[in-house]
Amino acid sequence: MAAEGVRAFMLSWFLAHNYSPAQADALIKQADIESRLQPCVRSATGSWLYGWTGHRRLALATYAGSSSCPRLEVQLAFADRELRGEPAYRDFLRAPPQTCFAVLRRCFGHGRC
Repeated sequence: MAAEGVRAFMLSWFLAHNYSPAQADALIKQADIESRLQPCVRSATGSWLYGWTGHRRLALATYAGSSSCPRLEVQLAFADRELRGEPAYRDFLRAPPQTCFAVLRRCFGHGRC
């Protein structure tokens, strides 16, 4: 799927899962930074849509039931699980629209909260 298709799918998915437009935009921007919206990209700095590494990448593989690249919707569901389940990400879910990308970058974008 081309980047614009991934972007459209992500926007639709996040809005359908009760993220605000600003939160959805922030999550799409983060994926663009991490992978250029290529769900199965691998690099020295991480794997797949959000460039997962270390224990987060292993957790995604366990969640997906495979060590190969998970489908896009599985990656989004895993990101949603992290964002809603980890106390470190609560600030993102409460952030006003004008700051939610910066708040997201503090933790999710660096994977070390």
